[in-house]
This record gives sequence, structure tokens and C-alpha cells, in this order.
Amino acid sequence: MMERRSYEFGPFRLDANCRALFCGSVPVPLPPKVAETLVVLVQNAGQVVSKEELLRRIWPNTFIEEGSLTRTISILRKALDDGNGEEFIATLSKRGYRFTATVNGTPGTQGQSTDLLAANEEAGKVPPPAKAVQPFIERDFRLADRVCRKLNRATLDPLIIGDHLRYADNQVRSDVLVLFLHGLGLDHHDFEQVLTRLPYRGISPTLYGCEPKRRGRISLSLVDHVVILRELLRELAEVLRPTIIVLVGFSMGADMGFELLLGPTDEPGPPIDAFLSLECNLCLDTCTISQVLAGLAPEHPEVSVADLRRLSESAGSLEQWLNIHEYLVRVLRKFQGDIGVLQRAAADIVRPFRETPGFETFARWFRGARNRVQILRLVFPKDSVSVAALARLRLENLDSAILGREFPETAIRLSDRADHFELMSEKDVLRQVDELVAEVRACPAR
Repeated sequence: MMERRSYEFGPFRLDANCRALFCGSVPVPLPPKVAETLVVLVQNAGQVVSKEELLRRIWPNTFIEEGSLTRTISILRKALDDGNGEEFIATLSKRGYRFTATVNGTPGTQGQSTDLLAANEEAGKVPPPAKAVQPFIERDFRLADRVCRKLNRATLDPLIIGDHLRYADNQVRSDVLVLFLHGLGLDHHDFEQVLTRLPYRGISPTLYGCEPKRRGRISLSLVDHVVILRELLRELAEVLRPTIIVLVGFSMGADMGFELLLGPTDEPGPPIDAFLSLECNLCLDTCTISQVLAGLAPEHPEVSVADLRRLSESAGSLEQWLNIHEYLVRVLRKFQGDIGVLQRAAADIVRPFRETPGFETFARWFRGARNRVQILRLVFPKDSVSVAALARLRLENLDSAILGREFPETAIRLSDRADHFELMSEKDVLRQVDELVAEVRACPAR
């Protein structure tokens, strides 16, 4: 089976046979290993290529440290910088890299190499066809006067008025709308892989001030972020007219999802049918990184070595330590040391848990959400912090029925995954969204 050997993306053309890259008609010089890395990523456009696979493909039968691959990706990113701000390569924590641009001329093998397909066919293991990959686009939601009038006037920065909120849209025609909310300091790129495979209309906004290349970041309170998200959802519901709306929130996005659901009673947003919470905070103990970021001085939010040391000391296990450092590298590189936006968001995350110790904040969220949506599912990883917090919550519910007379076994679940970020696994999220949509459709109230 032969592959096409020429690929076009953005202003670039890649001749895979010659390992040659052109911007328009101008050659872009690449070292051999960098060129080979680009070929592998482009041939697997839209899919995650693990670091192990890249090391095996680019440096076969050779012991190479991971730092060499990191440097190769850095050189490649610089070569693909055409000055328009488009990022072609996304880094997925603990998973690998993904080529995110739309590629023309990609082989009709769903990105698998011919030798892999041949091996599968020879072994009688023809893989099932993957879900179609649909391109997504980035759109802007204008923060018009009608939106800004609903923000906190006492802290409103006039520069926000008329500005835009950026969001990703997979453009799928469906009667189901799924809104994805990212974690602290992250952005809509974290849900790219899910959006490209989602069979429903998928929208993933980046919180204002958290855009990857924004200059002059303006911090907002979480309350104001929720107001903006509610207005975005209101506009989307009016334009798209979905029959089912599903909300998915990861980490801080899960906390915000609860606040979005509870909302103001005098001006409620569009009805949400199902909510998937991927590790919301349960109590102050689960606000691991947020507590440290919240402790930074708002007037001097630059991160110091001492602050980084405090974050390291907050880890309760090696796995947690690794997660913290991978997250910090990504976020600090993105915000380039100016984390005022993160500090304010982190302080807002932690505040209710400090003001009301224990599980009362979470219990208020849970009870309110259970009355607002038909299907509610909360997923937590099997790490020591979550397991311990859930055990204490179960005992408290036994004593005081803080969540209800019976502990909600069907709504609160432990994942098989022990890692916080693995809860965003494309396969798991797609499966759970499918299950929620099916449950909503089968609900007698509809």
C-alpha cells in the first residue's frame, strides 16, 4: 500500500520523500532528524504520537535521552513559526505530541504507517476504522456591552469591553451541544483531541486572559469568568438550537461547571441536561496546587524559586510530584512568569473551602447540581488524596446525610486511572459523553 509523499499545511509544503520543507516556494532548512520528526507527526496529523514512538522511529536501536527529542521539537517549532502565531505542534502532558494543523494529502490510512498496516494485515488483525477526524476552527465571542454590564463593576477593566473570548468549535452538525471547560492555566487546546473525534457539536472556550499568546493579560474573578461562559452558552443555544446540552469540566473547569449550573435564579442560563465533572475539588486538601498559587502576592505575582520549592514540598507522593512539575513547566512557559491571572483564579478556587471548612462547599454544589440536571456524573482518579477525601466524605454523609440519605454511588465514581491528567484521556471522555447522551435520551422526562 503506497502513501502519498507530499503534504500541505498552512503556508508549508512537505516533500516526505526528500525530507524537504518549503514555505511557499522558499526552502526551509531542517536538520535530518528534525525533518524525520516532522514527517512522522504530519503523517499522523490529528493523533497523539507518544515520545516513545518518536524515539523508536527517529533514533532506532539507539539510546537517546528524552531531552534530545525535546530539543528537536523546539527546533521544529521555530522552523514552523511563520509569524502568524499559529502553533502546529501541541504537547500533551505524559502522552506525547500531536500535529494540529489541517493537512492536505494525508494518506487514507488514518495516519498509520504502511509497515504497521502491513504487519496487522499479515497477522490477520485489521484494525477497526477510527472515528472520522473533523477539523475544528477557532472563533471569537465578543464581550459586548450587554455582557460586560453583568460583570463586577467595581473591578471591571475598561479594556475588556469590546474584546473577545476565544473558543474552539468542531462544527459538527448535531442536536447535541457539548461545552468543555479546561483546568487552571490551561486552554481549549487541551480538548483538541476530543473535539476532533466528538460526534456531537463541541465547543471549548479558553478563559479570558489564559490564551497561549496573549499580551497584557487582564485577570478576572471566577465569578466573572462564569458570567462570560453563561453568556457564551446562551448565545450558542440561541443560534444552534440543540435539544441536549452536556457540560464537561476538568479540575478548575469542573468547579466552574457547578457554579455555572447553580447560576443566578433571576436570570438562569440555558438548561443543561448532563454534567460530567472530572475531579472537581472536594475540600481544601484537594486544592493542592491552587493553595500555593493563591498564596502568591497579587501585587508581585512573579514566581520565585522559593515558590517552586513550596509547590514541590506540597506533593504527597512521587506521582503527585511529577504531575506538579509537568504542569508547572507547561503553565510557566505559557505565562512566562507573569501569573497574576493564575493567582487570582487560584485564590478564588481556594476561598470557599477556607471560608467553609470541610465538605459543605462541595455538598452545596452537589445538591444544587442534582436538582438542575437530569444526569450527573463525578469522576475522580485513584490517587491517595482523592481516595482519602472520598472516604471522609462517605463517613460524613453517613453521620449527617450531607449529600442525601444514601451515598450517591452512581453519580460519584472512582476511575481506574490514578493520574489527574489521565482523566482527560480522549477515549474515556468520548465514551462517557456518549453514555451521558444516551442516558439523557432515555430519560422518561424528555
